[in-house]
Amino acid sequence: MARLLHGDILGALSFNALTPIFLGLIVVGWLTWLMPTIGRRPMHVFDRISPRWWTAAAFGIVVFGVIRNIPLAPFRALAP
Repeated sequence: MARLLHGDILGALSFNALTPIFLGLIVVGWLTWLMPTIGRRPMHVFDRISPRWWTAAAFGIVVFGVIRNIPLAPFRALAP
């Protein structure tokens, strides 16, 4: 997280490739929630995503977490 806050995006990706993606989604969700309070129309970004995409994303996160912990040569590149 400290590398990302200092602007070292590649360093942050070397620790966990999903963290910058999740932080981006958190910012978009926060802006979606904030827009009605400042008098603007909400964006409704997450409402347009189908449940199949949410399921696929959750499955991908679990698979990534399992694969990066396998101590074999091709999968060690995913671990920090």
